[in-house]
Amino acid sequence: MEFIKVTWQGLIDKNGKTCERFNKTYLNIESALRKLDPLISNLGIKIILEKKELTEEEFEKDPLSSNRVFINGEPIEDILNLKIGESICCGTCKGLECRTILEDKKETEEIPEKYIITALFAKIREKF
Repeated sequence: MEFIKVTWQGLIDKNGKTCERFNKTYLNIESALRKLDPLISNLGIKIILEKKELTEEEFEKDPLSSNRVFINGEPIEDILNLKIGESICCGTCKGLECRTILEDKKETEEIPEKYIITALFAKIREKF
């Protein structure tokens, strides 16, 4: 069995909450994995999801380290050659500028499911 590790890295505050954009990214990952699992299990591939929670202190030192997705340790933006932006976020993020994804001059706050699936397929292709 081959394993692919997907890591979501994001702020979780002392009350166990995160902001909407971070939560949407995490939900997009879960949705992508639910769709891919039946397709790739016959290939002998299992995807493991890891949730790396950043403390408020870690987040305040480096807000752009939150809302990141890594596949086998490689940032999704590197796999897909996406640019990173930033925009002011919500109260959970204390009004700091958080990570966004830029593609063709379009900015998205959460990482869309289609990017997660595309990046996973790129990593699966590397195995075959």
